[in-house]
Amino acid sequence: MNRIQKIIIVFFSTLIIASYILGFYYNENSIGSGGYSGDLRWMWKNFEIFKNENLLQAIKSNDFFGNRTALLYILNIYLNPFIDDIDNYRLSISVFSLFTSYILFLCIKEKYQNINTETILLLSFIILLSPFFRTSSFWGMETQYGIISSLLSILFFLKNKKLNNRSYYNIFLSIFFSSATVYFDLKLVIIPIFIYLNIIFSNLNNRLKFFSTISYLVLALPYFFLILLWNGIVPVATQQSNPLQVTHLVDAKFHMVNFLFATNILGFYLFPFLILKKDIFNSVKNLPNIFNFSILLMFIIYLFYFINADLYDYVDIISREKGGYKDFWGLGYSAKLGNILFENRFFSILLNLIIYTISVLIIILFINSNYINFLLVLFFLMISITLFPLMQEYFDPYIYIISILLVKNKYYFSFNRCSLIFFYYSLVLTSSIIYYS
Repeated sequence: MNRIQKIIIVFFSTLIIASYILGFYYNENSIGSGGYSGDLRWMWKNFEIFKNENLLQAIKSNDFFGNRTALLYILNIYLNPFIDDIDNYRLSISVFSLFTSYILFLCIKEKYQNINTETILLLSFIILLSPFFRTSSFWGMETQYGIISSLLSILFFLKNKKLNNRSYYNIFLSIFFSSATVYFDLKLVIIPIFIYLNIIFSNLNNRLKFFSTISYLVLALPYFFLILLWNGIVPVATQQSNPLQVTHLVDAKFHMVNFLFATNILGFYLFPFLILKKDIFNSVKNLPNIFNFSILLMFIIYLFYFINADLYDYVDIISREKGGYKDFWGLGYSAKLGNILFENRFFSILLNLIIYTISVLIIILFINSNYINFLLVLFFLMISITLFPLMQEYFDPYIYIISILLVKNKYYFSFNRCSLIFFYYSLVLTSSIIYYS
């Protein structure tokens, strides 16, 4: 990368920071759940509960609402001096969220030794183009806590992999922050699972493996206590407001329709990494193999099931109360695109099936016949059928972080490819702002 290209890359990074500052100033709401009347409203009520009651009473309160534990509320009440004013609180969380890019910078630098600083800077700022990360930051919501914790966990994990003599210190910090990730965002349980399995199947001595197992068990005990307290994995008020999720653990419902739309969302977010992929043409040539055929067969079987069972009924016929999506939000960009472009149900379904076919190909190319890549993708597909409603924010920016730091693909971070990534995510952000404006 020559000097002019480096200057352009720095310019792109500067544009991202400028857009982030302007986004806060103009009260950007690019996912629909921001604003003073959005998620911040019930979060602010939670803060009042934890201010006015002792910890156990607050956790047990029938008014405590949300899909996370109390950890983010406790940390803010005790550590955030701006918690008493809603606008000062918003500003403090927006500034704090910038810390995400710094940790991501350190992670990328740790993993990719031969990338210039300017490129690492751009890649670490790309996360600030995520509509879900931005809105959550600007409106003091919940996304960034789990992301920061997961990045810290990955950072110490990457540091430890480079050492000849593995460090108890790095291992424990990786375990600690990956465990904290679950308390901030249950969907990110993939992070401690990934790290623990890497430890268990590594060449570490048995004492370190035993130490890791005990550490994870001890750090998981408070969550087991919460499950017993709530009779579920989220607060009681959340279980009552959405009985169609698996989070209440009793009479759980699975939403098979989500698998198709989750595939479309995954294809959408994995596509940029095909642009970065170093051996993309070899991947295309090596597509015909038993591993890829098995994955393709799984998607084809589901597709026949989707059509035969007319699962699209969930989208435009079956009401929310009966387990469907009618008169409700969710399902990501492909469902919204179908509704915008077509009034006719047949054409809307056809568009989503075309996107599904393309997304399956993207996913197979991304997996690249690697079992670790496959299991990471499979996690998001499997967790999707437990969720109602299925929201695109459950994938972004988590897919970006996992794809760049955890998967077993080789990337080529050239000027042209990084520029395309910048424009891709900029287009996604612009489209989201326009859609929700």
